[in-house]
This record gives sequence, structure tokens and C-alpha cells, in this order.
Amino acid sequence: MAFTNVIVIYGVLQVVKELFPDSPFRLGFTNGLMSESMFIWFGIMLVWTIKKDKVM
Repeated sequence: MAFTNVIVIYGVLQVVKELFPDSPFRLGFTNGLMSESMFIWFGIMLVWTIKKDKVM
């Protein structure tokens, strides 16, 4: 579960941001990086919790 740290996801998205050309989309993506990281983190936690509950 250590890879699901929000800061790790933020760092990965920061690297992905560098792949985009300089455009309005990149600016918007950059402004929302922490929100997007939290959204992905909550999604991972939701899937993990649902799978864990089905096993028990």
C-alpha cells in the first residue's frame, strides 16, 4: 500500500505533466495535480476496500 501515498501519485503525475505540450490543458492539469492525486488515491482505496470485504 506504500505506492498509494498521495505524494507518490502526485510525483508520477508531475512526470506525466512534462509529456504534455505547452497548452491550456497542461496549465489546467498542473493546477489540479493535488486534487487529481487525491481522486486517484480515493479510487484505489475504494477498490481495495471492496476487494478486501469480498474476501472476508
